[in-house]
Amino acid sequence: MKRIILGNGSDWLKICYGDTDDYSYLFNNTMPIKSEKVLINLITKILYSHKLFKFFHHRCCFRKLLFKYSQFSGIIDPNEEVFFIFYDHNKLAVDDQYLKWLRKKFVRCKLVYVFTNIVSKSGAYDWDFIKKLNIAYDLTYTFQKADAIKYNFRYHYLVFSPSISPNSDEKKSNEIYDCLFVGKAKDRIETLHNVYKKLVELNMRPCFYITGVKKEERLIDSDIVYNQVISYEDVLKLVSKSKCILDIMQSGSTGITLRCLESVFFNKKLITNNPLIMEDKCFRNNTLYMSSINDISKEFIFSENKIDENYSSLFSVKEFFDCLQKDLYNCQK
Repeated sequence: MKRIILGNGSDWLKICYGDTDDYSYLFNNTMPIKSEKVLINLITKILYSHKLFKFFHHRCCFRKLLFKYSQFSGIIDPNEEVFFIFYDHNKLAVDDQYLKWLRKKFVRCKLVYVFTNIVSKSGAYDWDFIKKLNIAYDLTYTFQKADAIKYNFRYHYLVFSPSISPNSDEKKSNEIYDCLFVGKAKDRIETLHNVYKKLVELNMRPCFYITGVKKEERLIDSDIVYNQVISYEDVLKLVSKSKCILDIMQSGSTGITLRCLESVFFNKKLITNNPLIMEDKCFRNNTLYMSSINDISKEFIFSENKIDENYSSLFSVKEFFDCLQKDLYNCQK
């Protein structure tokens, strides 16, 4: 069975699907439909512009004329089995007309939706598509157990199988930072600043890249890098150079984030304020649950790593594809 992965433009998807097989294809363009014809691309850009799509995605019939220019045209035979895996914030994922067109053109296809954020911060939520997901899709996955229970979705880790992974000898010699955070401020800027100040107080070497921070919210006389977006490849390079990864949850989130997966894959310490983290066997050995800033200690960060790296296979592309097959079979029983 072939698998067409329709991403949302995030560069981590391109890296994390680096070990796909010959039957899987990743299309991670921000343009939903791509053609060699300039006019088609221009029309697509207009019809799928954020403002126009938000208000007319349930009513505009002109988009139907574009569907035949889908990026995977020519790759799939109309009669073969295929998974279409849509990632949240891909506009085609919430286009009723497009999903119906797929069902009609590829009669043996199965549709899969994957969340990359909590439901209340998702594209499906913004485009008022949450209640339609279990009807429009054969399978819907979230990495948030609470969301899976609330909306009757399926729970699964995010996919994390980058080809970038230093060997064990390189890991220790390259570590020049004691604690790393890279991400958006969201509603956690105060906590992030407090952790940073605690690390400095302990004479540690923090490396923080925080985006979405107003000038008046920034910490004066700090080495924090504000509002500088870096590629995910560069993020992983920073991970390899750090002893520990910091994972501060946004409000409403208790899921296993990419930072957690990075800590296992790269065999790094993890400091998190996620209260459910210790329930997961992958993170019990090498994780510090931080109930308060004072829980942070040098002893933890500099202690010997005990992570079992075999757990990283649970986040692999292969494991996710195997899960799709198993869940689909169980749905059809």
